[in-house]
Amino acid sequence: MAPLRILLIDNYDSYTFNLYQGIAEVSGGCFPEVVRNDQLTWTELEAHLGAGAYDAIVISPGPGTPAHAGDLGVCRDLLRARPRIPVLGVCLGMQALALEFGGDVRRALCGPRHGSLSPVKHDGDALFAGIPSGAAWPVVRYHSLEVPEASLPACLLPIARVDLPGDQTLMAIRHADLPYYGVQFHPESICTAFGPALLFNFLSCAARFLGKVALEPPVNVPLAGPPGKPPALLHGSGASTSLAPIRLGVVRSEAVDMTSVIARSDLHQAATHIFERLFHGRAGGWWLDSSLQERGGRWSFMGAAGSSSPALGRQAFYEGGGALRLHRGPEAPPERLDLGAQTFWDWLEEDLRQYAVIEDSRAALPFDFCGGWVGYLGYELRLEGRTGNEPPARAPRVDLDAAPPHASLVWTDRFLALDGHTGQLLAVGLYDVGDGKSESGARSDAEAWARQALEEALEAARAGPLPAEASKVADKKISSTAPADPAAAAGLVPREEHSRYLSNIRACVEAMVEGESYELCLTTQLSRKGAPPAWPLYKQLRCNNPAPYAAWLDFAALRGPQVACSSPELFLRCDREGLLEAKPIKGTAPRVPGDPEADERSARELQANEKERAENLMIVDLLRNDLGRVCAPGSVHVPTLMGLESFATVHQLVSTVRGARAKDASTVDCLRAAFPGGSMTGAPKLRSMAILENLEGGPRGVYSGGIGFLSPNGAFCLNIVIRTAVVHADAISIGAGGAITVLSEPEAEWDEMNLKAAALLRTICAVDQETQ
Repeated sequence: MAPLRILLIDNYDSYTFNLYQGIAEVSGGCFPEVVRNDQLTWTELEAHLGAGAYDAIVISPGPGTPAHAGDLGVCRDLLRARPRIPVLGVCLGMQALALEFGGDVRRALCGPRHGSLSPVKHDGDALFAGIPSGAAWPVVRYHSLEVPEASLPACLLPIARVDLPGDQTLMAIRHADLPYYGVQFHPESICTAFGPALLFNFLSCAARFLGKVALEPPVNVPLAGPPGKPPALLHGSGASTSLAPIRLGVVRSEAVDMTSVIARSDLHQAATHIFERLFHGRAGGWWLDSSLQERGGRWSFMGAAGSSSPALGRQAFYEGGGALRLHRGPEAPPERLDLGAQTFWDWLEEDLRQYAVIEDSRAALPFDFCGGWVGYLGYELRLEGRTGNEPPARAPRVDLDAAPPHASLVWTDRFLALDGHTGQLLAVGLYDVGDGKSESGARSDAEAWARQALEEALEAARAGPLPAEASKVADKKISSTAPADPAAAAGLVPREEHSRYLSNIRACVEAMVEGESYELCLTTQLSRKGAPPAWPLYKQLRCNNPAPYAAWLDFAALRGPQVACSSPELFLRCDREGLLEAKPIKGTAPRVPGDPEADERSARELQANEKERAENLMIVDLLRNDLGRVCAPGSVHVPTLMGLESFATVHQLVSTVRGARAKDASTVDCLRAAFPGGSMTGAPKLRSMAILENLEGGPRGVYSGGIGFLSPNGAFCLNIVIRTAVVHADAISIGAGGAITVLSEPEAEWDEMNLKAAALLRTICAVDQETQ
């Protein structure tokens, strides 16, 4: 039979594409058409329905209330028109179905349920074919509002309820005559049992109503569990070699075993000495520093601006308002570009598409990075976008005397790579095949650089720190008494003082009770004028708080910031084969040094904490949605859910979400789909970010964005910018915060924010003491 034509109406939710992926998988390839609830007028949708364009409609979850027309858009018109077409309403969609047929919607009597699992008892309706009833069917709930069963009109039948003492909240309804169904829970959640089965059953009901041949259960798709399986990898969609005007070759040195010249225990300090000798103090110096190998780090990369090719030697600074500044070398005046009708993302897309990497087996790299853009993308880039033919929305123009650019990037065609597992060191060079020299000449230049850089690096490792650096803060832990109040000792003042921060937490909870969000990641900034020296600060930070996604960036020579980052969290990466991966961290508890039993107890309590697990689940579902926008259907999966990882100062719950990038999805498509990282926003993402913008007293800047690389071979990797100090215009700032849920206790959230800032603040104190 012909596949069902399904319309999925998105109510600006952050789980809509989990429904998309789930429907596509269980139907064997019925790819829904996704439209937002204000993308079509009712007149336009009615004409499509009249022409038989769709066989079934799914109304997504979403923030807000069905009583507010703006939260439903065309969904309200659809339900009022009563077309005879199968409809499934999920969460907000079920509430809208009840309200439009005469039922009521109110605040849930049992309180909001955000990321909670509850058993559901059903009446055996065809929607639940093959699904057990009661304790054997736990489902995930994300709702603050409910439909009172007593308010249902005769035409709406209750078909499922929560099965708990004191909680029999209505969980599903169907219309007595029309093929309309509603479920209050989220069948698309990773933790809802038999979610795929429910979606398959709805499509089967739709097929029977339409008189079509019954659907066959899909092969190799477990209807009892969440959609998603390890993907068959798709090759990345980097620019075509035949179309790209700039063709890049890659050379690499032979790998050298650093442990042949220094002890393995000295690798950590040797990396610092190499950076200081080759790149420190140079414009655009950078270091992507995987300084905690046992927690996901392995390869570290380091380099700086500077290239023999004008096509490659660039630094880019996006100042907002469409203003982009390009520098092609230290002597050339900057090029100031007005992006006009383009967004920053459009510019980045065009820039990356102009390059093609020529594969060469002689230069096969044991990692995905081959050069390209390195730097940061700031949080306010979330504002850059466009809708239809409207002028693009912009991140506001920044005053560089007060704040850093929204993005600072350096194009890298020469770098060193150090394997933290084995001690292998190699040098890599990109060369422009068509830069005016013969190809052999350009290649020879890159090979000569690689040989020289490797020699200098080995000499630096043997020799130790430069004399000018030896007198500064040592590359080892500074032992000092931890101050009782690190922020006060470091002289950093929070943007929102204690009472205001608690007030913001309460405002977040109220917004969630009203149904506006499931989770809100509230943050603040701590800052002071008079910054400590940034490079010694980073050296000390990587010793005190090593992290797998640490980084050092130095854009100060061109009015950018210096960034000292010790992030433990991956935002998003993609390898050369097209495998996308995110590793959200949600759930934090302090380490207890010197007391192994208490430390283990702290970890166990974190793993069992309902609030912390709900936080993690909500973000996992959000990231599954974000990856689902750009991944092949059926490929998004979660190999690790709420795994415990322990760092120097905290225990944390870490999950892993993966998917195979679709063939037509570019690097920038992937970033647009997921930026900023959901662990720093909450869900639903768009509504949550709007709420947070009204509460937080200013922009986040570099904090909450991403640091990493974007390679012309289609690979990229960005961290989540947390545990990070930003030095700019003789001021230092750090961001800190936490996820607020309806279970949050304001004082506990204030303490968690301070816990996350403490390691940085102690490091600032130590550097202040050493450099006074």
